[in-house]
Amino acid sequence: MPSIPSKDQFPSMHPIVRRLCDGLADRDLPLLTPPESQFASGIVSFACGNPAQIAGGLVQQGVVVWGGDDRIRISVHLYNDMADIERCLTALEKVEIPKLDCNRESVWSSRR
Repeated sequence: MPSIPSKDQFPSMHPIVRRLCDGLADRDLPLLTPPESQFASGIVSFACGNPAQIAGGLVQQGVVVWGGDDRIRISVHLYNDMADIERCLTALEKVEIPKLDCNRESVWSSRR
């Protein structure tokens, strides 16, 4: 059985995940993903109202995300590059994103 590579074997993902997180923060979208690099993964989420409509608007622009449970989840994989992240961030500027009155701690506590 092949071994599962550790996240340290794919340092090329770190800059694109960081750019995505920074771009979402620049747009005042409430990150649900911990911003600290030691918690970095390819899953990046932000809180929003009407996530299904947002996801649909992004899909129409060729950006596939998951929308539900008051959040959008963006999954970055090894085949993604910085151009994909920029395309996602540009697409986000073209959809209306209803804000939730929350912070990361309140969103997480409401899910428990």
